[in-house]
Amino acid sequence: MERYARVLVDVAGQELEQGFDYRIPADYPCAVSPGMSVTVPFGKRKLAGLVLEIMQKTDVPPDRIRDMGPPRYDGEAVSEEMIRLALWMAHRYHCSVQEAVRCVLPPGTRADKAKPQTYTKPVLNVSKEAAGLFIDTCPPSRKRQILLMELLLSDAGIGQIRAKLPEWQAVAHALEKKGLVRTETAVAQRIPYEQIPVEPDTEPELMPEQEQAIGRIRDAMASGSGTFYLFGVTGSGKTEVYLQCAKYAMQTGRSTIILVPEISLTPQMVKRFRARFGESVCVFHSALTLAERRDQWQRVKNGTVKVAVGARSAIFAPFDDLGLIVVDEEHETSYLSEHAPRYDAVEVAQERCRMHGATLVMGSATPSLGRYAKALDGTITLLKLNGRVRGLPMPEVSIVDMREELKAGNRSMFSGQLKEAIQNALFNGQQTVLFLNRRGYHTFVSCRDCGEAVKCPHCDVSMTYHRTQNRLVCHYCGFEMYPPRKCPSCGSSRIRYFGAGTQRIEDELQTLFPGVKTLRMDRDTTRTKDSHEQILSAFGRGEAQILLGTQMVAKGLDFPNITVVGVLAADTALHAPDYTGAERTFQLIAQVAGRAGRGNTPGRVVVQTYSPEEAAICLAAQHDYPAFYEDEMKRRQEGQFPPFTRFIRFLFTDTDGERAKAQCERFAEFLKTKIRAEKVFHGRLLQFRCTESPLARIDNRYRYQIVLKMIEDEATDDMTEDLMRWDDEFHTGQARPVMEINPHHMV
Repeated sequence: MERYARVLVDVAGQELEQGFDYRIPADYPCAVSPGMSVTVPFGKRKLAGLVLEIMQKTDVPPDRIRDMGPPRYDGEAVSEEMIRLALWMAHRYHCSVQEAVRCVLPPGTRADKAKPQTYTKPVLNVSKEAAGLFIDTCPPSRKRQILLMELLLSDAGIGQIRAKLPEWQAVAHALEKKGLVRTETAVAQRIPYEQIPVEPDTEPELMPEQEQAIGRIRDAMASGSGTFYLFGVTGSGKTEVYLQCAKYAMQTGRSTIILVPEISLTPQMVKRFRARFGESVCVFHSALTLAERRDQWQRVKNGTVKVAVGARSAIFAPFDDLGLIVVDEEHETSYLSEHAPRYDAVEVAQERCRMHGATLVMGSATPSLGRYAKALDGTITLLKLNGRVRGLPMPEVSIVDMREELKAGNRSMFSGQLKEAIQNALFNGQQTVLFLNRRGYHTFVSCRDCGEAVKCPHCDVSMTYHRTQNRLVCHYCGFEMYPPRKCPSCGSSRIRYFGAGTQRIEDELQTLFPGVKTLRMDRDTTRTKDSHEQILSAFGRGEAQILLGTQMVAKGLDFPNITVVGVLAADTALHAPDYTGAERTFQLIAQVAGRAGRGNTPGRVVVQTYSPEEAAICLAAQHDYPAFYEDEMKRRQEGQFPPFTRFIRFLFTDTDGERAKAQCERFAEFLKTKIRAEKVFHGRLLQFRCTESPLARIDNRYRYQIVLKMIEDEATDDMTEDLMRWDDEFHTGQARPVMEINPHHMV
C-alpha cells in the first residue's frame, strides 16, 4: 500500500499556508514520521521540508504526485508531539502552519549553523585515592594546586574552575609535570549563567500550607493530570513548592519546565534550581546567543537535563517526558507574544500538559482575573499560601497624596515620607527599591506656544528625551533624533521638557543623597548580554544602596536587605485607555511592594499617587487581592468587559493608509453580511466597530481595526471559529489581518 507525506516546504520569503503532498518511495532508506527533516522536489529546485503527517490517501492526481527526497541528516528531527503542538497553535491562534512550526524548530534551523566551540579542560590523571593523598600531604603554601585538585575531585565543570581559579592553566601545567593532571580538548556546551557562583542548597523546613500544596500537586502528578493555581502572598514560599514538585518529577523519571515572565528574573530562578539540582538545569530566553540557544535545545533533546528554566519561549523545550510545567507570575502579559504567532504561553502550557499527561501549576500573588475566576469555580484547583515564610509580616504601606505635596510646595518626584524612609534605610545599612514605569529623562517635549508635542515621524506617538545620548527616542520603532531648537509645527523657540523618567530620577537621587550608589534597571541599561544578571548580582552583593527601575524590578526579586520600596507614580497604568488599567495597577503595586521586608527587618512601602481614593491603589496597599477581585469583577460585569465578554480584533496594517482603510472596510462589510445570516450571533454580538486604530501609525505602517465584542457563553467558541473561517474565506491568496482574542491592550 502506498503512503504519502504532507511536507511543509521551507521557501525563504514566502508564507505557504499548507503543506504539499509527496509519495514515500517503497525503498525509502528509513522510517518516516512527523517531524522528520527531508529533501523534496519543489519546481525545479530541491528544498528542505518538514514532514507534518503521514497519510494513506492524497487528493493529488497520480500523474502529478512526486516522490519525497532523502532525509536531511544535517538537521535534528522535531518530535511528533511538537508537530501536533504547532498544528494546534496554527488553528488556535489563526496563524500559518509555517509561523507556528518556527516556534518548535531547533534554534538556527533556518540560519547558518552555529559552529562548535572547543576548549581545554583539566582532568585527573590518577585515582581519586591518589589525588586525596596529594591534597593531605601537599604543603599549605601550594594552595592553588590543592584547590584545583579539590575541584577536580568534586567533578567541578570548567565554568566553576574558571570562576574559582582563573589561573588554572598554569596550576594544571605544574601538576601535569607531576603526573597528577592532564589536559583534554572537549566540545564546549555553552551554558548561560555558568559563571554565577552556586552553593549547594538545603531544603528548608516547610510551612504547613506549603506541605499541603506539595502533597496535592504530587498526587496529581502521580495520576498524570491536574491543573492548579497556587495563590500566595509575596514571600510565601511559592518557589519552594515549585522546587519540591520538580524534585518529585525527577524522582519519577520525568522533566519540568519553569516559566518566568521576565528575562531579569531568569538568573535568580536558575540559581535557585541549580543550587538544588546542579547541572540538570538548562536555560531558555531570547537574549541568549544563537549558539547558546542551540546548545540548550540539544541538551534537552539528548536527555542530559531534566529542568528547563526560562521566559516565554522555554515552553517549547523539546522534552518528551514532561511531568510538570510551572508558570510563575501567571498574570504577566509578557507570556503573550506580540509577534506572529500571537500565542499565549500559558495556553500552550495547558496543551502540552494535556498531550503528556503532565501537571500544570500556575502561581501568583496577584492572579489574572479570568484564571482566578476559574480557580474559584473549580475549573482549576485552587491552593493558597496565606502568610509569609517564617511568619514574617507583610510590609507596612503608606499612600501619599501628591496633590498635597504640590500644595506644600514640593515639586520633586519624592514626597517627604519617601525621602525620610530612604534616609533611614541608608543610615541603617539597608537597601531601597524605587519603581517608575517610565524610562528616559523626560517623557515628552512640547511647545509652550502651540501645545504640540514632538512626535516620531514614523509613528503617531510622542518621543521621549534621553539625556545620556541627548536624543529624542521613539519607544515603538526606535527612531532617534536630536531635540529640535524650534517647534516643528509653529516655529516657536519656546520648547520645554515635561515629565520624569528613570534617567531623571537617577540624577535627582544623586542630588538628594550625594555619594549614594544607585543602579538603574530599565530597557536602556539592559541591552547587553548578561546585563540583567550583572545589575542584580551587584545589588545582591551590596555594591549599591538603591535599585531604580521599571517593571523589571517589580516582581520576583528576593533580597533580604531590602526594607524600603517606593512607587513613584502609581497612576501610570490606571488612566490608560484600556479596561485592564485597574488590574495592572493593582498587580504592579502589590508585586513591587512585596520586595520589601523579606529579611528579619520589617519592610516599609511608600506609594505616591494623584488618585489616592482609587480602589486598585487602596486595596493593593492593604495586600487584599480577594477584595480587589470582587470590586473589579463587579465593574467588569457592569461595563461588559472580559471575562464576561470576549473581544475579537482584526488589525490591518499597510504602508499606504488609504489602502489599509479600504481593506478594513471591505472586510467589515463582508463580516456584517455573514453575521446577519448566522442566528448564533443574534443577541450575543454587543459591539461591531470598524475604525482607525488609537495608535494610527507605527513604523510607517498605518493601522485600522475591526473590533467585535461578544457575550462570553457556551456559544462564543463557535462564533470565534466562524470568524476565523470567514477570515480565511475572504483573504484566500492574500495577506490576512492580525486576529487577536482579548488582546492585552487595545491601542
